[in-house]
Amino acid sequence: MQNKKNILAIVLLIYFVSGCKKNDPEVHPAGPTVYSFNGIIGGTPVSITSGLNNYYMNTSYFLDGNGVYEYTGEFRDKNCTGNCSNSLKIIFKDYRQSYINAGNIDTVLTPGYYSFAMPSGSPAKYAVTFNPSFNKGVPQLYLWNFGDGTTSNAINPTHYFLHPGIYPVSLFIQSTTSCSSSITNNVVIGQVGNAFQSAFSPSVSGNMLTFLTSTMGIAPISFDWNFGDGSAPVTTTSTSITHSYSPGVYQATLSATDVTGYTAVHNMNISTQGPTWCFANYYSLVNPVTSPYNLAGVIIEWRDAGGTLYTSLNDGQLKKSYFNIISVENYINNANAQATKKIHAKISCTLYNITNTGSVLLENADVVFSVAHL
Repeated sequence: MQNKKNILAIVLLIYFVSGCKKNDPEVHPAGPTVYSFNGIIGGTPVSITSGLNNYYMNTSYFLDGNGVYEYTGEFRDKNCTGNCSNSLKIIFKDYRQSYINAGNIDTVLTPGYYSFAMPSGSPAKYAVTFNPSFNKGVPQLYLWNFGDGTTSNAINPTHYFLHPGIYPVSLFIQSTTSCSSSITNNVVIGQVGNAFQSAFSPSVSGNMLTFLTSTMGIAPISFDWNFGDGSAPVTTTSTSITHSYSPGVYQATLSATDVTGYTAVHNMNISTQGPTWCFANYYSLVNPVTSPYNLAGVIIEWRDAGGTLYTSLNDGQLKKSYFNIISVENYINNANAQATKKIHAKISCTLYNITNTGSVLLENADVVFSVAHL
């Protein structure tokens, strides 16, 4: 009878210990992978999985000297308590300078692109001024859709985008005679990888139009033209092209593909000489608005096998860098009974040695990590 009691006690102990591990989001010795990092750092593939090789996900939050919360997730060896070699840390800055009511981080951590923090203060938002044009009529109605869920009826609005991204901005104009025209183009804001904008300008000679391209892509670039009049599309590497139209108004489309494989599409309403139909277009001017506190910025820290610290916190961060959150979900409390968010993200950036003796590229990383919050 005593032996049966001892066996029962052991079984209950095993069950209790196992139950505790299941409720601890930081240590996963078995079962499905919860946290992982897979990418290339300094040309070397790096793969980290929580629960393997003593790695776990350390989650925390911290109020800095400027009254801004930092939310942190770190892959590290569970036996290390200091500056751990082969460790990776991801830090989010809150989007508010004040710590009042800062426990809600849902506005900070939502799917989309984020700026990397910089010592001089990374852009916390982007002011974009839009300037329309309208031919053959007097406008009486403007309707802008900025592609981020907001609209405007202003003639030439300045709109603030809160995150980097590629936004489809649309303009609809109607004249006093009820003639209307619309145009939509992507506006590239901030650090979004290899994305770029492409544009072209037409010159008219009768019904003959010559298009001259302008693009920020990396050569060689292939240009695909759809002239909008039902004629066959044309592919060329030349930066200029001529096309003959019948009288009228058409929407021409340029798709420019650079050496990275990214394709930028630009639309423009154009006309031949002497049309009676109206048509609208617009152009945009982007002005990054800096923040001395790096609000809503991201910092990546990597310690290599020798313990040398590399950080993304540097003013030399390239525009083609990106931090893109794919998904965010509430997760179970960490070992300190703090609430956590589980985050899936894609990352590419430059990591700089803190002694300014060099840098390494963090490329094509896919990461699932967690941060703690109030």
